[in-house]
Amino acid sequence: MTYRMKKWQKLSTITLLMAGVITLNGGEFRSIDKHQIAVADTNVQTPDYEKLRNTWLDVNYGYDKYDENNDAMKKKFEATENEAEKLLKEMKTESDRKYLWDSAKDLDTKSADMTRTYRNIEKIAEAMKHKNTKLNTPDNKNKVKDALEWLHENAYGKEPDKK
Repeated sequence: MTYRMKKWQKLSTITLLMAGVITLNGGEFRSIDKHQIAVADTNVQTPDYEKLRNTWLDVNYGYDKYDENNDAMKKKFEATENEAEKLLKEMKTESDRKYLWDSAKDLDTKSADMTRTYRNIEKIAEAMKHKNTKLNTPDNKNKVKDALEWLHENAYGKEPDKK
């Protein structure tokens, strides 16, 4: 069986086939007709990405791997907690509120304000999840729950004709 192929198609096909052969032959670097084709070493162990992800979460958020003697972790935790404390103080809690923070007033027309509002809540939750935080109180938990409920009823989950 013969196929009519253009020269560039033949070269591409040959290159792909040779790359496949190289890969199947242990991932070695070989010379083919004065051309060098580099192939990644396929014998290298692939890392456990779930383990890496969990370690990243633990280190960045301090859930399990927090080390009080590690200055970088301590500074990050303090900065996160201070920011969350500030956000909790600035959060509007009145029943007739139109927004939750002064920095994100226009929830109906600016998606950036909606995003900022959710990010602020996320920052508070992140700080409250830490084992050494002073923010994990029933009052703060209720504030976060109330803020999420308010957002759903008045911004995100609101019917388009009622905005």
